[in-house]
Amino acid sequence: DLKQLASYARRMRANVLVHGHTHHLDIKEKDGVLYVNPGSATGSYGGSSAEGPETFLILEIEGKRVKVKKFINGEETEELYEL
Repeated sequence: DLKQLASYARRMRANVLVHGHTHHLDIKEKDGVLYVNPGSATGSYGGSSAEGPETFLILEIEGKRVKVKKFINGEETEELYEL
């Protein structure tokens, strides 16, 4: 829930908030905060038998610039965010 995550980000004065639980890669930017869920490095969704893509992220943070390197099933892409 982005509303709840925003509450945590405000309390911690965070510009980047890394979260999980859903096992789905997700990146959102809202009101100067980058919300990042790296997904699942194994492709497993918790205790279920469902499988998805193997995903993970590398964040390179320099001041207000955040480079997100996304790895999905071994393929790399990059996104740049200015916060």
